Amino acid sequence: MDTPERIRSEQGADFAKDQLQGRPRVLHVGRPTSQVPGRLTEIGFDVATASEQDLEKLDAAFDAIVFSHALSMVGSLESTIDQAARLLAPTGRLVVDDVDVQATDTTSLRWFYDVQELLAVAGLYPKDRVHAPHADPIARWREGVKAEGLVRTGTEIRVAVSARFAIRDLKRVEYLYRYISDGLSADAKGAAIASHLRTVERRLIATDTLLPVGLRIVADRAR
Repeated sequence: MDTPERIRSEQGADFAKDQLQGRPRVLHVGRPTSQVPGRLTEIGFDVATASEQDLEKLDAAFDAIVFSHALSMVGSLESTIDQAARLLAPTGRLVVDDVDVQATDTTSLRWFYDVQELLAVAGLYPKDRVHAPHADPIARWREGVKAEGLVRTGTEIRVAVSARFAIRDLKRVEYLYRYISDGLSADAKGAAIASHLRTVERRLIATDTLLPVGLRIVADRAR
């Protein structure tokens, strides 16, 4: 059955698999509920999972490490990236799929909050997931995501990665639909809403109406 998490994870897995060719041993670091590891396993990768706190306990060598919505929430970016470098094989690759909490604007956030509030009024979204009202949408967003533990900016993530790795690709993509999908019901109705919001967000980004808040980085070990 399709669910919002499946919609989110399919997109994350599709991005990751294109970066992992020839790198079969993969460590996935992310939310326990993520279906990205399962999707990558189905494709044929040998996938282990861990939380950011578990990295220092590992001693295996991996061909690639995939951070799915993890680096924006870590306590120490430098320490986490150091651990990733320690665990990667000499030709290892780092794949980051995350959010840049500072890469948005008033127009994008007004759309985001309008969608959230409409779904909440319709009984399709929990009201307690909607950030507290604020006259300034950007201040509302920053206060809301900080309270939820999203404390690292895209710039901080990029700088930390580039200190230990050679960045070969950096892209901005849709993300706001992923945030909303987290609060949708885990059923076909929730999946349909998440899929529609993804399509709409992509279209509005393509017409420069919304800014892409998602951040994707592909980096190889610096030689």
